[in-house]
Amino acid sequence: MVFQKDYEFPPSDEIMMKVAQNVGYPKTAFVQAVDDEGDFDVDVRFAKPALAHGFCGHATIALFGFLRNNKIIENGCKYRMRTTVLKENSAKPQLAIIPITFVEDFVEMEQNLPIFYSIRDPLSFNARIAQSLEIPVEFLYGTVEIINTGGKDAIVALKEKENLDIIKLTTEICDNITKVSKEHNIVGFHLFPLNSMSYSWDKDAKGKLNVNVIGVRNFAPLEGFPEEAATGSASGAMACFITKNILCLLYTSDAADE
Repeated sequence: MVFQKDYEFPPSDEIMMKVAQNVGYPKTAFVQAVDDEGDFDVDVRFAKPALAHGFCGHATIALFGFLRNNKIIENGCKYRMRTTVLKENSAKPQLAIIPITFVEDFVEMEQNLPIFYSIRDPLSFNARIAQSLEIPVEFLYGTVEIINTGGKDAIVALKEKENLDIIKLTTEICDNITKVSKEHNIVGFHLFPLNSMSYSWDKDAKGKLNVNVIGVRNFAPLEGFPEEAATGSASGAMACFITKNILCLLYTSDAADE
């Protein structure tokens, strides 16, 4: 994290990417706290070694955890973060306000409502995704979707965790993923195995359903990291995929049985 106080904010794309390259992590956050009353409380830009102004969910959570732990902001409050997100009709990220809430020492981040992009030929797109990963198309569950909740990702569901574990990110596969990512203007591929997903219809105290997924992988060689250890924005898109394509179908089926 790089805090900006007495310098022009945000830094140029070149400076942010250079710092990100030197730091060597998937995401670097550039932060400026806003003291006066305005539309936002914290101004943030995220940079990767090969990209500036991207949206990043898990780095947002880490950033606000750091600010809270160092008493720069208070616990139990709501904050407004200004950062860049990819909007529906824009090829470049645009400024937006993201609400952040501290609840019982947990950081909660709201993401944009999902944008589901239409794919002209879903079967051919499935085949293209499978070919780029060098796996049989039969490994895929349903149709691969491109979803945007701040960052635009291809959400790829596989039937078995073993199907996902065998994927080895060779140079050729990374080149394939990069080519598809450029063609569809996406960050990369977010993959999860269907047989490692668990859920319960019992809602928690806030009326939310709990869904757990084990063994998720995220491939984004276009942005300088073949495989990311964690991603928040793509996880939000994955949750939307699961809700639309799995939970809604299960709920409808269970209701019909009753």
